[in-house]
Parts: sequence; structure tokens; C-alpha cells
Amino acid sequence: MTVKAIAKNCSRCGRAFECGFNLDSCWCSELRPLGTSQIDPRAGCLCRACLRDATADPKPIPPNEAGA
Repeated sequence: MTVKAIAKNCSRCGRAFECGFNLDSCWCSELRPLGTSQIDPRAGCLCRACLRDATADPKPIPPNEAGA
């Protein structure tokens, strides 16, 4: 059985992306982890661009800007 990435929408910008948490490796593991003050378990996943921005800025991630 082939495991595939999961189609998701970014909780910050609304952009569609593929989440590979269930794969052997994922692009997000290449980035610095978010700080605990930045994580909102209700918010969902971020696309590569938003996660990269969030890891560069230690402030909490703003609420969904896409209105989704």
C-alpha cells in the first residue's frame, strides 16, 4: 500500500498544500520547530511559506488571515 501526502489548506493564508506528516519525511521537518507560544492546536497546519515565516518570527501566529 502506498502512503500519500494529505491535501490540506493552510490555517493562516488558506493556500492548498500537501502535508506529509504520515510519510517517512516531510518538508516541514527541514524547518526549525515552532515555539510552544506559537502553537494553537485548534488552528491546524501551515503551508511551507507561512511555516517558514512563523519559524523566523518568535511571535504568536496571527489568526487565520484567509477567513477560511
